[in-house]
Amino acid sequence: MKKVFPLLACILLLGISCTEQTTELTDEQKATIVDEVDSQQQGIMSTINQLDIDTWSEYWSEDDFISVNSGIEFFDNRSVWVDSVANWWSGLESRSYESLELRITPLAPNLALVTRSSSGINSLKSGEKFNFTHHGTVIWKKEAKCWKIIHLHESVQTNPIEE
Repeated sequence: MKKVFPLLACILLLGISCTEQTTELTDEQKATIVDEVDSQQQGIMSTINQLDIDTWSEYWSEDDFISVNSGIEFFDNRSVWVDSVANWWSGLESRSYESLELRITPLAPNLALVTRSSSGINSLKSGEKFNFTHHGTVIWKKEAKCWKIIHLHESVQTNPIEE
């Protein structure tokens, strides 16, 4: 019996140590995450309106990039995604993009989910213009220096503007 007790104690300790330990975020932690991610979200929106691809690309994680699902296109490589956006933006004269709804949900100390809706007008270099509505979910991850996007799923609807 003396030999069984230490064995049972070890098994019990191992079982307890292997169970998932979760820590609830405090209201203060949640508020900090919301403020930090909102600041990043506003920053990336500004780069989109300025068509500043270099600054825009800095908001995307280089180390933990997962994927982007944009309409019918899927990107699991950050460089290919950035190149695709750069190609699209090269045909734009200007872009007016504004947030309609933004919800930030802290998931963990280093993860946040953003759901958003926006709308705007794209003006092409060819002279064409169109309205668009945009809906998306974004996962931001806190990295060494700041929050970065690791995943995006978006849907965009466009309508030509008749002049």
